[in-house]
Amino acid sequence: MPVHWAIMSTLTAELAAQIEQMAALHEQNVAAQYAGVFKFSALDINYKNAEKELLGNNSFQ
Repeated sequence: MPVHWAIMSTLTAELAAQIEQMAALHEQNVAAQYAGVFKFSALDINYKNAEKELLGNNSFQ
């Protein structure tokens, strides 16, 4: 396996683990009824619920 593929597979695994951690934190925040995060009002046009969603419409999944 070329070196760059080994690095990519390592980074992919680490990124997947980080996304899982963030998803768990997001679920805790939703359960605790946090209001969400700050976003500029101009973003409301295209992203109505972005302040409370884990990933928006342009996610990498």
